[in-house]
Amino acid sequence: MTGERAAAGSEVEAVQEALSYVCTHLDSLRMLLRDWPGDPMARLLEAVRTGTGVGDALDLVDTALLEAGDARGVFGRRDLPAAAGAPAGPPNVPGLGAGHRAEIVFLCPSARCSHSWIPDSTATAVPRCAMDDVPLQPVEL
Repeated sequence: MTGERAAAGSEVEAVQEALSYVCTHLDSLRMLLRDWPGDPMARLLEAVRTGTGVGDALDLVDTALLEAGDARGVFGRRDLPAAAGAPAGPPNVPGLGAGHRAEIVFLCPSARCSHSWIPDSTATAVPRCAMDDVPLQPVEL
């Protein structure tokens, strides 16, 4: 486990956040690392598809990005912690209770990453996972 990955909190959360970043930026990361020795992006995608060695494959992509000049790699993308004294959890919003339309968010279909998508009025189709071409799964909030 790399230093950034260890410092990011739990390993599972770090891997999910890193996979979300990779999923969201897959095309640009493929382009950036297309000629990189050992093809770390292909190795990561294969690891995701088979479900084995994902953490190690993410480490390879992280190292390649850092060596390519990306100062944060895939593990340095997490949000900063909440300010001291800030309330934990979602804000209490008056008016949201029984009788209101449920909100839908679409999540990673295999729960491998923390990627999410909230449709708006212009949405015509549900996006697909960039790693294995499966539609994102709806979850009612």
